[in-house]
Amino acid sequence: MDRISGHTFFKWFLQRDSTVIDLGANSGTFCRLMSQKCECICYEVERNPDRFARLDGMARVKPSNLAIADRAGTMSFFVAANREASSFVRTSESNHEIQVAAVRLDVFTQQ
Repeated sequence: MDRISGHTFFKWFLQRDSTVIDLGANSGTFCRLMSQKCECICYEVERNPDRFARLDGMARVKPSNLAIADRAGTMSFFVAANREASSFVRTSESNHEIQVAAVRLDVFTQQ
């Protein structure tokens, strides 16, 4: 088993034509490293526009400023000071609400 950015995976399972989807890409580190190490295509899906603006795509890394949800449309997203604690659910850490575009995973994978 291998580890990247706190995620465990079987490298032998991934090949050059494999696709990885990172939901909540944050800084994009996971996809960059997966693409480099496994040579796979990696989709960075980041719903927070501030975090998305910091992503810098590479040849095999495809960023999308979307949320994956159970329905398509616009949804409330609650941004927390701790960038890993933002959520569709308001918490005590959520310091402001924004509207984000959402799409279902089955629709996203067909694009």
